[in-house]
Amino acid sequence: MALLPPHLLPSPIQAPPAEQVIEGLQWRIEILSDSVIRLEWDPNAEFLDGPTQMMAWRKCLPVKDLRIDRDEFGGVVIETAHMSFHYDGKEPSSNGLWAQVKEEDSWGGTWRWGTDAEFPWIQGKNLRGTTRTLDTVDGRCELDKGVVDGRGITSLIDDTCPVASDGVFLAARPEHLDIYVFACGPNFPEAVRSFYRLSGPQAILPRYALGNWWSRYHRYSDEEYLEVLRPLLASKYPTLKAESDYERSMKLIKFAMGRGFTIDLIRKCIDEGVVEADDSIDFVDDGEDD
Repeated sequence: MALLPPHLLPSPIQAPPAEQVIEGLQWRIEILSDSVIRLEWDPNAEFLDGPTQMMAWRKCLPVKDLRIDRDEFGGVVIETAHMSFHYDGKEPSSNGLWAQVKEEDSWGGTWRWGTDAEFPWIQGKNLRGTTRTLDTVDGRCELDKGVVDGRGITSLIDDTCPVASDGVFLAARPEHLDIYVFACGPNFPEAVRSFYRLSGPQAILPRYALGNWWSRYHRYSDEEYLEVLRPLLASKYPTLKAESDYERSMKLIKFAMGRGFTIDLIRKCIDEGVVEADDSIDFVDDGEDD
């Protein structure tokens, strides 16, 4: 088990409205938007309401023009503005679970469970997503399946671990199938936005942590860095709003560090008096080493 840091703890997931949830004996369907449907199948009928490592938010949108038809054999047909979803109520199979995108300009917009691996030409339509790690990679590497697909419809399987409210990773359940069908048609940006509504925003390193990514055949000297930094600080200074000289100097330091410059070079510029105002602003040193 692992514990997430506080800033990465999952947000509480709001359940979809009752009219967008359908349950059977061993399955549950959640209609998360006009173009995204989630199907869970579990032999013990133990469904997952909380977040997982992949789907930490799982935000739901209201669905207009929703139509749900159930047959006498336990199957269901769901119609939304963008998708026609068909499920026979049994363990997922290529004949019993399929969906079709309604966008007219999406070529071949039909998805069937379990057929992607059988037909390589179908895999070629998927524009792929990311890869989990670059360890041992030398050259090209195979990317995982993504939500952007030339057919206008595709699916993802969430087989990651559930996450408790305190950030503890719970044991995964191999027998539990958690399938998400994305039917955004040719609107590829909406497919990505739909995924982010489920997964949550991506954690991004702060810019200052990346440093200056300048590259040439020999190293930069401190003086060359200063030649760039001096005019940068001088032009930025008049635009800073602050109630005191100290606050203004701290903002300037933060600005320069956010662009990859180190604190020693920033302080050197300030000590040189490269930034001057009408009243000869005195930059206050906080007396602490950062």
